Order: sequence, then C-alpha cells, then structure tokens
Amino acid sequence: MQQTPAPVVKRTRRREAKSCTECRRRKQKCNPRKEGGPCGNCLRRYPPVACVGRAELPKKPNPTSGKDFDPTLNTEGYSPGTSSSSAPELGEPRSQSLFSDSDHPHTPNHAASIFPAISAITDQSVYSYFPKPHSDLERSSEIILSSNPSPAHSPDESPYGSPKMFGGILTSINTLYSLPIRQTSRNAELLHFFHSYVVPNLVSIDGQNVPPLFLREMLPWMIQSPLMPNIAIMMASATQSSEQELMVKKSSETLSIQSHVFKIINQFLKRDFSEVGWEALRAVIHLAISEFFWGSSEMLWPHVKGLNQMIKLRGGYTGMKDPVLESVFVLTDYELACCFERDLSMQELNPTRDMDPPIPPSYAEALKCPLITSPTTYKQTRESLNLDTAAAEILDGVRFLTLSITSPETQTSTSKIQSTASWLHKQLEIIPVPIVISNTPEAELILEIIRITALIYTNCIATLRPFTNAYTPTQLLSLLSKISAVGSLRWKKIPGIYLWILLVACPSAGNDLQGRFLKKKMAVTGMTIGMEDFGLSIGCLRAFWKVQRWIARERERDVIDPMILGECGNTATEEV
Repeated sequence: MQQTPAPVVKRTRRREAKSCTECRRRKQKCNPRKEGGPCGNCLRRYPPVACVGRAELPKKPNPTSGKDFDPTLNTEGYSPGTSSSSAPELGEPRSQSLFSDSDHPHTPNHAASIFPAISAITDQSVYSYFPKPHSDLERSSEIILSSNPSPAHSPDESPYGSPKMFGGILTSINTLYSLPIRQTSRNAELLHFFHSYVVPNLVSIDGQNVPPLFLREMLPWMIQSPLMPNIAIMMASATQSSEQELMVKKSSETLSIQSHVFKIINQFLKRDFSEVGWEALRAVIHLAISEFFWGSSEMLWPHVKGLNQMIKLRGGYTGMKDPVLESVFVLTDYELACCFERDLSMQELNPTRDMDPPIPPSYAEALKCPLITSPTTYKQTRESLNLDTAAAEILDGVRFLTLSITSPETQTSTSKIQSTASWLHKQLEIIPVPIVISNTPEAELILEIIRITALIYTNCIATLRPFTNAYTPTQLLSLLSKISAVGSLRWKKIPGIYLWILLVACPSAGNDLQGRFLKKKMAVTGMTIGMEDFGLSIGCLRAFWKVQRWIARERERDVIDPMILGECGNTATEEV
C-alpha cells in the first residue's frame, strides 16, 4: 500500500528582538553598541533603566588575546549612576575600564561622590569627542522637559528635588557617552541640575516659565554643542558651591572641572578657527558669565580679552551672522561695564557701538524702566503696575533726571543737571520712612526700596560721585533683605524697575555671597527683558552706562558745585 507523505509542517521563524523593552515602549529606534551592554538610548536615560529584551550582537574576539571579552564587562542593566574604580588611560578604547570587577551592575558606586571632580575627568584624546551633530537635532521644535516621567529607581537623592527624565530631542543625544564625561552618578546629577535649575535661573527672575526665544534659539545649541556639556557640569558645580556659601576658588570640585574644561577648549581652538569660531565664541561667553556669577574678576577679564580677540578673528560683529549671539554679547558687555563702572570691552568692532539701540514706540507696561523713555508716565500706569502713588512720582522724577543726561536732543548744562538731582534728593528726604517689620505690606516695602535707590542715584549725580562707593556693606545687606522680603514673583512683574534698582546697587557689591547674588540677579533681569526685546534691555543698560560715563567725565573736569556737595554729600549715607 502506498504511504501518503507526512504533511509538511511549516515552521514560522520567530524574529529575534532587535530593540530593547524600553525602546519598544517609547517607540524609539534602538541603537545597540558594538561593544555590547545597554543601547545608546538607555545609556543616557535618567533616572536609569535596565536595557533588557534585546538580542545581543555577537561579541568580537579580543585581538590581543584571541579570547572573548571578559564577561564582567557585560553592561546589561548598566545606568549612568555606575562608576569605575579607575579611569581609562590615554588612547584606551572607551568600551574598557568603565567598570571594575567589584562593581555590581545595578549598584551605583557612591565612593565617587567623595572626590566627584577627580573621578569625573578622563584624560583621553580630546579630538575624538567631537562627533557630527545627530540628525534628530534638526527637530528643535521637539525640545521639551518631560514633567511626567515613568517611575524608576533614582540612584541618588538630590537636595534640589528628585530628577526628571529628559524627553523629546534630548533623548536623541548621548551626552554622558559621546563626550569626555565619566558615567558617574555625580555627573548625571550635575547635568540634570544644570538643565532643571541653572538654565531657568539664568533667563528668568524666579526660575519659572523659560522664555520661548531661549528654547528656540539657545537650548538647541546647548544640547548639540561638543563643549557645552562639560561647561554645564562646571556651572552646575559652581552654583551648588555658591549656594553652600563656598567661594568658587576654594571649591576643589569646581576648580578640577574648570581645569578640564579649559583643556578641551584649548584643544578645540587648535582647529581651523573659521570652522570652530562660532562654537568657541558661544562656549567662552559661558565661561565669562560663569566667572561673573560665581568666580572672581581676576579670572573674568582674561576671558573677556580672549572673546575680543575671537570677535576680531571672526571679522567683527557682522561676521557672527547670528543676531541672538550678537545681542547676547552686547548685553553682557554693558552688564559688565555697568557693574564694574568701566568702559565697554567687547564692542571695538561693533558698527553700532556709539548708537542707541532702537526702542519700540510701545511695549508692555511691565517692562517700563525709569532709565529710558516711555509713552506713558508711571503715575498714569501705577494701578496696572500695582505701585504706590509716591513710588510712581519718584520713578517719574528719576526718568526726567536720566533723560536730561542721556537724551541726545537735550543739551542741559552740568550745573542744571546737578541742581535738578539735588532738588529731587531733598524731596526724597522728607518722605516718611516706614518701620520695616515682618508683616510690612508689600507696597510699602517696594516704596522704601525705590526711595533708597533714588537717594543713592540722585546723590551720585548731584555730587558726581562714582556708584562704586555709593553703598556700604551694611547698607547693601539691608537693601538685599528688603528685596528678598518682596519676593522674586513680584519683581518678575516689574523687571524694568527691578533692573534699575540692581544696577545702582551692583557697583558697590563685593565678591561675597550677597554681592554675587546682586550681580547675578542684575544680569538675569537684563536677560529676562532681552528675551522679550533685546533692544529694550540694551537700551536700559546703555542709559545707566551713559550716566556713569557722564559722572566720570564731568568729575575729571572738576565741575563739582561745592554748595551741592555740601547739601547732598553728607546726607545720603545717613538717610540710607
């Protein structure tokens, strides 16, 4: 009997999973690495997650020994919180020496937190850490910070709140692995701290509601720059040191990171400057800002000098071909000039250096500043600004006095300007001084701050006295306590007035904790206004700088009226 052939069972071949579980959940393209371990996406996730569920690529034999790689180097489940007991040597492949045999793949090595800066720095060839921009970087509209992270275990508890996951375009960038940054818990914490705390407080008075211009023009560069992640770690460390009342020059962590940043920038500048100049300018301006906020003036001015030379190499301001970068440079230059009461340092090749910036004919009432012209007076808009009548009258008087010095249309004599300032000073002296207690109404506090600032301002103009010597340390501390009692949220609603108050106080500020706070708040307030309109912000700073230059020029001419000096010279300090 003929046998019937057995039916052929068609076996369906199951495809091996090429994506890990987390990438499939997030609907991302998984990018496994040749050396094995977690994929590139999982490697940069914070809080860390386990990279599982994907078929590993076949391991290649070690060319030096003919054997497979040590299985202890398998980084399954590795997170950025895991650190190494030793750094890779110069020229050593990056896939090795990242882990020690004693490290458990799921347990962060907290010993790195004892000397975080030392363990955070590798001494590898710097040129290999400047990759080409990721293709996803073009999608700048997707830049977001996720406020709804999926639950995961955090390796460290930070005093600044639990970390949030980065989303959108940030997930396309391998920050901790593509740059000379050790994959330590401390570095991951500092990077997160920079994006979640430092950046918002650089462009917003209260650290909330980051301006759209920053998200659109500046943040894309920050996250694709080959230099910025290292600078970000340095700025985050400096901020934390400052908040712990440590001077940056005494912080071993910040100094060590700073030394490493200088090294990679110097290596970067050895390239063709026509190709890397734009990137270098943006990086070094952040170094200057960092020294201005948290460092010392001895380190600040070499950065400024270097920036000036780089601007010349780029062909001046017109060679930048970046209006936002150009505005940031001009704004920073005026902030430094006003704070240190000196001439401009970075605008030698700026064709508009001697021109007033265009101020829009109308702008938001909240941005009104007593240093520049406005279509309405403070008395007319005091209700919308929630100001006391006396405060509005003082601000209108300050504006009249300032425009008599800065306006090109007016040719007011020095003696008349001094007389006007002296008269305003006398009017301020007769305003009743409130007794500031814990429950003093906010309107009275603001009135007193405005009155004190106007007393100093009119006295300096009347007596041609530099603002550097206007406040004593005790007076500055008293002013700072009143400013803090009002709160950042209120000052955010009147940034133009706040900028004038800080500009008058900053030249007297030292390099202590209170002085650095005033300087930083002045620069941040100027940037906050600039995010709305750079012309308006630069106009305010330029007006105050012109008043300072006028005082210095007239003082050199020795045109101080002895009678006015006798009337105002001895009363201002007593009143304040």
